[in-house]
Amino acid sequence: MYARFEAPDNTDAYRHLKGAGELAETAQGSYLFTDPATAVAALKELEAHGVTYVILRMQWYALEQERVLATLAAFRDHVLPRFR
Repeated sequence: MYARFEAPDNTDAYRHLKGAGELAETAQGSYLFTDPATAVAALKELEAHGVTYVILRMQWYALEQERVLATLAAFRDHVLPRFR
C-alpha cells in the first residue's frame, strides 16, 4: 500500500526513492504494521537505544474509520501500558 501511494509527502526527504522496491524497503524500516505484542517488542528495542518519542500515524490512506479507532484502542489498551 505504501508503494502504491508512494512517498507520504513531496519533500526532499523522499525524492531519492525510485520504484516500489525502494518504497517498500523504506516503509518496512520506518513503520510498524503489526500486532500489539510485536509493536511493544519493537518499541522496547527503540527505547533501549535511547528513543523517547515516536510519532503515531494510525490513519493510513484509505483505512476505514472503524479500523483506525480499533487500532487506537488496541494501542491504548495493549501497547501504551507497557511504557508507563
